[in-house]
Amino acid sequence: MNSKEPYTKKQRILAAAGLIIMAALIIGLIAAVIVHASAGVILALLFCIMIIPCAVYGASVYVKRTVKKNEQGD
Repeated sequence: MNSKEPYTKKQRILAAAGLIIMAALIIGLIAAVIVHASAGVILALLFCIMIIPCAVYGASVYVKRTVKKNEQGD
């Protein structure tokens, strides 16, 4: 059995920060809808809720492939 933990402390902190940001965006979206904010604000919040996770995932995939490619080339 592998005694090494699957995630480092840094990864856990970043994951917690990501969850806090996403929760803040969702709460902000709900508040914006309740107070009848302009459509621009609501659409901006929806855009951020969809794009931020996609951008982070895309960046992580890119970095993993780049690192893997560099390790194979060495």
